[in-house]
Amino acid sequence: MRSHISVEDVPSSRIFLIPVLNAMEDSKKIEITYQSFYNATATTFVVEPWGLKLHHQRWYMVGHSPAIGKTLVYGLDRIKEFSMTDETFKTPEDFDCDKWFEDMFGVNSYAPDFNHKPQDIEIHVSCGQIDYILSKPLHRSQRLVGEDSTGYILSMYLVPSYDFIMELMKYGAEIEVVKPIELREIFIRNIEEMNKRYGLLTESGSSCD
Repeated sequence: MRSHISVEDVPSSRIFLIPVLNAMEDSKKIEITYQSFYNATATTFVVEPWGLKLHHQRWYMVGHSPAIGKTLVYGLDRIKEFSMTDETFKTPEDFDCDKWFEDMFGVNSYAPDFNHKPQDIEIHVSCGQIDYILSKPLHRSQRLVGEDSTGYILSMYLVPSYDFIMELMKYGAEIEVVKPIELREIFIRNIEEMNKRYGLLTESGSSCD
């Protein structure tokens, strides 16, 4: 039966997922050597593994760093070395992984244009894409709030991070940002940059009828 089922590969689960799960279960601090995609060198530090999240075929760890007093997200595929220490920790009783990510798209809350804060967002979705997005919502806060002859209006409340912007961009002309205006302007700038590469293309919306 196994040969009849195909699932997406999750490379980041191959090496460190089970060790992190064991450390969480035993409430043991871990020492990791970590190199993000944005740094040329790796750093080694101790972290308390509080939670795990799977997003777009990558596992991420919510970890509290006692040295800097911050709780951050670490991609398991960016861990170079791992060891479990003998030092224990206690996860805060009010920590809930789902709530920790509730205002984010995926795991990223980096949005300097919005002070990294969640925003009330509305998008217009074409008739051809609405069923896909309703069946697999972009975010847990997504709501259908209106419609017109060419599509539907969805609202949501989240941090408009780079990852979220790229998720909307992949739908091309099938999605239009209605508000906030600052997010709409980011899309306009992106489209202008694309026009420089590909030339100006004009399309008109189609009716739902």
